[in-house]
Amino acid sequence: MAGVRRIPAETIRRQLEAVFRKWGMVEEHIQTTVDVMVATDLSSVDSHGLGMLPSYADRRARGIVNDRPDIRIVREKPAVALIDADRSLGHPPAVKAMKLAIEKARKTGVAVVGVRNSNHFGAAGYYSRMAAEMGVIGMAMTNAPGPAMVPTFGRDAVLGTNPLAFAAPAEKNPPFALDMATTTVAVGKLNIARRLGKAIPAGWALNEDGQPETDGAAAFATRRLTPLGGDRERGSHKGYGLATMVEILC
Repeated sequence: MAGVRRIPAETIRRQLEAVFRKWGMVEEHIQTTVDVMVATDLSSVDSHGLGMLPSYADRRARGIVNDRPDIRIVREKPAVALIDADRSLGHPPAVKAMKLAIEKARKTGVAVVGVRNSNHFGAAGYYSRMAAEMGVIGMAMTNAPGPAMVPTFGRDAVLGTNPLAFAAPAEKNPPFALDMATTTVAVGKLNIARRLGKAIPAGWALNEDGQPETDGAAAFATRRLTPLGGDRERGSHKGYGLATMVEILC
């Protein structure tokens, strides 16, 4: 594919480690974050791995991301817990939360662990698959900062892409895994189109007049994604409803 370079995963890993060490992150958080980002790229979710680094750097420059957070459990009962991420990048607290949820679920049958004061955590599916690999059903979801979804019948974005992921172990086959944004595509897909100078299909995003936008760069800049389904006739109310559910829960 023109405009695409293939780089060995180990090279990407070393580069990410070097960047995060320069930022002053603690080694444990570096390794967790790099593990998630590299695994995401290797699973072909190009929009949520290495490609997120410029966004993380921007959020760090604006003081949104804390390089040396105190990630701690602030409330806990046998089947539930709440973790405060102290403005960390989302990967370390999300891994901590899923590990704790798995541990609790094995004791109580079901568990819910929430994370607050966090940042972008990459692909939601990484965390639900953690549970499936340990023999339990996993779900992961997050509300996304910054409006990007235009409601059914609307013109302006009011919700994030609000992804959700589900994974379940299987006896003889690989785990079943679902990882989806509640928009037709994730914002990262627009960013990929922007970087490659490509148009996007009609139905992914809208312009300020509520009409289909096919310019990838313009769509990424304005961030008016359609709900899953595209329009009312194709079921956009379902994507909008799912996004609202995730917003309430998260």
